[in-house]
Parts: sequence; C-alpha cells; structure tokens
Amino acid sequence: MQLIYKNNSPSGYYVYAYLRKSDLTPYYIGKGTRGRAQDTSSHHTKPPPDKSLIVILEDGLTELGAFALERRYIKWYGRKDTGSGILRNKTDGGEGASGSIQTKEHRHKNSEKQKLRPPPSDETCAKISHSLRGKKKTDDQKSKLSLIKTGMIAWTDGINNTYSRECPGPGWVKGRLISASHNTAIVQSNSTRIITHETRLKHSLAQTGKIWWNNGTKNTKSRECPGDEWTQGKITKNSLKDKKKSEETRQRMKQAWIVRKAAKISI
Repeated sequence: MQLIYKNNSPSGYYVYAYLRKSDLTPYYIGKGTRGRAQDTSSHHTKPPPDKSLIVILEDGLTELGAFALERRYIKWYGRKDTGSGILRNKTDGGEGASGSIQTKEHRHKNSEKQKLRPPPSDETCAKISHSLRGKKKTDDQKSKLSLIKTGMIAWTDGINNTYSRECPGPGWVKGRLISASHNTAIVQSNSTRIITHETRLKHSLAQTGKIWWNNGTKNTKSRECPGDEWTQGKITKNSLKDKKKSEETRQRMKQAWIVRKAAKISI
C-alpha cells in the first residue's frame, strides 16, 4: 500500500482507496491511471481533502488486471447501498455498471432525457442497418432474448403502446394501435415484398410435423403438447358460440373497443 502524496505518478493502471479520517477504513475503491485518484470533477464520491487518506492499493497493472482487483476489493469490503459492507461505491466494479441500483427518480430523469432526444436521421439508420447486416446471434444470445420476451403482451392506452407481462395500470387494455400512415406503410411494404423459393422452403420445413392444440379457448400449433391443460385438435368459431364470456372479459372487450374507436377518430 502506497500513500498518494508520496507517489504522485503511480505506474500503469492502479487500484486506489479513499479512507475515512475517523478509523482509516476505506469508503471508496476505484481504478484508474495517472491522476484519476485525485480527480474531483468526474467522481460521484469526492476524494478526501487530506491526500494522505488516498492510498494506492496496487499499481503497475494492466487495465484488465485493475478491473479484476477493483471488483475483488469491492466484494471484500462490501457496499453500503446493498447492505453488504462499508463502501459508497454504486457498482460492483470492473468495466460497465454491473450491480448498480438506480432510484425511481433517477430512472424517471433518464426516461425524460431519452424522450427529448431527436429521432435518428435516415443516414444514421442506414449505417446501423448496414453494420448489423449479416451478423448472426449466438445460441446464448437467442436464449436470453427468448427469455426476455416470453410472456410479454402488447398494451395500449389509446395513445401509446407498450409491452409488459402484466397490465401497466388503469386505462390500459390488451392490444396495439397503429396510425393510418403506419398501416399504409405496412401494406405498401408487403405489396412489394418478393418471397423467394428458399424462404418458402424454410417456412414449409418450420411447419412440418406441427399439429393443432387447444386449451378450450385458444388454438396453437406445436410438435409437442404445450401443457397439461392442452388437448389435441383445433377449436372452430362455431364450437365457441355457446360459450358465455365472463363479465370481466366483456368489460375489457368493451373498453378496448372504446379505446380503438377514440384512436381512429383522433388520427
């Protein structure tokens, strides 16, 4: 351990600590190079005024090694915001913001900032599209995306659309609204789309072996039974005529109809 005021130029990357004057325990662990430990402009946690309370724990490191040691020290002393220790660090250390805890106010501020950002230009969209063209996701990435989207349902309040596993709040109903211009764009896009023989073959192979299943109210196609409540076969509209909807279902359908009608009038 070195005192910063005795070694103003630590070599390479280093891991440093800010100490409390009362008991000399660390209240912040960081990683940096050159004068990072004494920098007051970019720190959420300010360094102590007394430079003798700034110590270099390890220096002469590679950046990867500094990240690893920073994580290790933070894990050892623990964080106050998670109730695991004495440090004021807001993340678990290392590259990125892993383990960070954001308050509702912070998330709301970030959301409002994002809403004020102008939409990307056509040139930017074209660059992003070009950079992603031909890139294939790994099986691990696909499984993570699948887990994130599983159970997500479209909801609308008559103006905005969102996706959630549960109703976002009062005034929201199941479904998704699109504007007249969006609908026209979809129709035009589909009218000019050319489906190749290779694509048709892929679609055919994807459906091969699938059979119809129903749970009494819904139909789905799958190679295996989706669950205990599902039976083989497809329910037709005629078979549902005699089934009565619950009062809750009727109210939701009525509310959804009112929302869709109001949206059509406003467009």
